[in-house]
Parts: sequence; C-alpha cells; structure tokens
Amino acid sequence: MKNNKLVSIIITSYNSEEFISKSINSILLQTYQNFEIIIVDDCSTDNTVEVVSELNDIRIKLVVNEYNLGYLHNFNKALKYASGEFITFLDSDDYISEFKLENQIRALEDNNWHFCGTQFIKTNRHGRVIGKSNLPLSLIDIRKAISSGELPACGSSIMVRKEVIDKIGGYRDFFRMSWGGY
Repeated sequence: MKNNKLVSIIITSYNSEEFISKSINSILLQTYQNFEIIIVDDCSTDNTVEVVSELNDIRIKLVVNEYNLGYLHNFNKALKYASGEFITFLDSDDYISEFKLENQIRALEDNNWHFCGTQFIKTNRHGRVIGKSNLPLSLIDIRKAISSGELPACGSSIMVRKEVIDKIGGYRDFFRMSWGGY
C-alpha cells in the first residue's frame, strides 16, 4: 500500500487490565504501520496503567485522568490528542484483524468516503465465537439505516476522517442519555 497517512487509534480504558494487552498487540501487528495509539485511562483501580506502561512502543500515548470523566467525555478527551488524518476506535477489550487499517484506508481513499465500518465477530472472554454481525452491505441499505437513526456498524469497526470528527465536534451528551453509557 502506497498510502502512508497517519491513523490515530483511540482506546478509552477503565479497569481493562485483563484484556488491554491483547487489544494493543492486535494493533501493533497491523500490516499498515503508520499509526499512533492514544489510550486515555479513566482512573482505573486495577493495573491497567501499569500493563500499558510496560508496552514499549513510542507510538503508544498514555494519558491518565486525574478524576473519572465517564466514557463519552473520556472519548472526547482522547480525540484532542489525535493527530492522524484517519481516526479509528478500539474498545479496550476488543481486538482487530491484522488487515483492518490497511483495508479501511484503502476503502476510504479509493472511494473518497468519509467513514466506513466492517463486519465483526463477538467472542466470549475465552475467545469463543458467540455471534457475528449481519450489517447492511449495499449503499442503499446503509443509507436507510442511517436515516432511521441506526449506525450500521459497531464502534470498534469504524474508521472516519478526522475532518469529519472535527466538524461534528466529537460525541455529544445526547448519546450518553440515549445510549445509557457511563
């Protein structure tokens, strides 16, 4: 892939000690290597910060909050540290295919899209598959889903151009109220 634009991968964490190494390692093993990993820890009471601090890669930027912000405010704080042209998200207990960044950048660039998402697989804590996504694949179906207020992807499968996030200003409190996030 000739493209070498920076991708910012945002991870918000809270008591993620058990899974965050697997999440970060799935990023470090990407076929596309021009990325930064921005982790904002929301006052974990376990060893999440220590686990992340032990990973020795200059692309990992760890920010530890002084007080708990909650998911959406923590996420918006992480966005302030992002300098990539593309933004993608990874929940601290998720992991990704080694081709995710390469494939999504290619899709965004080749089609001049503003964002894209992928299918995904749900696993239990032992890695056993417990479900698979069945997201709309046609542009018509995607537009229908969006116009009806649905987001036809999961958070960890999305990649978006930073200019779009800058334009909309990140997550709004509305999502916290409608979604019930902490």
